[in-house]
Amino acid sequence: MPGMRGSGEREDVNRRRFVIVCALSLLPCTATCVLWARTYRPMMRAADADALDLTHADPYYWFISNRGGLTFCRQVGKDWDQPKPMFRLLGIEFAGS
Repeated sequence: MPGMRGSGEREDVNRRRFVIVCALSLLPCTATCVLWARTYRPMMRAADADALDLTHADPYYWFISNRGGLTFCRQVGKDWDQPKPMFRLLGIEFAGS
């Protein structure tokens, strides 16, 4: 607007901030899409599934990628023979022992 100083500079700064925020939000979106597509790759055995360990001491927590899904696991001790019932919430499967 005529008579207002610095309005063009302010618009440039706001535009630059908007572009930076958009680029930063695109990164996790792209990563999620890549990881989701990766779960559909052919696996010859169960050990080929991706796993992410969150803890290395009792209780153990980890994620396992399944075909088109994600399983959150929890284990206390070495008792693998008595698994807890699994359930789904918001598209994530929860399992434990």
